[in-house]
Amino acid sequence: MITLTIDGKKITADKNTTILKAALENRITIPTLCSHEGLSPLGNCRLCVVEITKNGRTKVVTSCNYPVEAGLTVTTTSDTITAIRKTIIELLAARSPNVKIVRELADQMGVAIPRFTLENEKCILCGLCVHVCSEYIGAHAITFSSHGTGKEVAPPLYRSAKDCIGCGACVEICPAQCITLQDTKEARTYSPRGKEDVGPARLIHNWNARVPWKACTTCGNPFPPPSPVEYLEKGQPLPKNFFHICETCR
Repeated sequence: MITLTIDGKKITADKNTTILKAALENRITIPTLCSHEGLSPLGNCRLCVVEITKNGRTKVVTSCNYPVEAGLTVTTTSDTITAIRKTIIELLAARSPNVKIVRELADQMGVAIPRFTLENEKCILCGLCVHVCSEYIGAHAITFSSHGTGKEVAPPLYRSAKDCIGCGACVEICPAQCITLQDTKEARTYSPRGKEDVGPARLIHNWNARVPWKACTTCGNPFPPPSPVEYLEKGQPLPKNFFHICETCR
């Protein structure tokens, strides 16, 4: 354990933790859109920036991936930090003005009408869907494509996400709630041979994924892919055969 100071308050924290986690554990709020305690830090949204002072020098860092250090002084609400966060939210409010969490943060920070050109994008490019799919699920079904203003989340080569297992982790973790999922008793997939019926399936529209329900290896009944988010929230690995045994048998 080490001791550091956040907003004038001396706290102790595990030396292997981050500034963001140490702050939250001590009821000090730092806004973030791309952080999840069950996943490694991303630093994508930049909202969690703070000022740190070490050896008489001050700089701005992202708190989600900056490790705590003994004697470190952290300031979470300086004029500099407030200005940075307001600019980030203003950019997000221009990109995604109809996303609920962006509107709420804009209201909290006093951002009314953005100075920038308004768009109507639903995705805020936080990267959590890509991150949970690759790091926790291990499916690697989606990724960031293109760059700059054309950057977006998509299946590889913009085709149907062949590696998607339909777990819905991307749907549940998305702070913008812009990924849609549907379970249907009848679904079709498309191939060079034409339309093919696949029976009961889970559709994730954003990735053009059609994932047939599996038959439970215990009782034999078909069932939709279960959500792994409960285990992710607890920081636990998925149980063995999690996607092969229905909830009743499990």
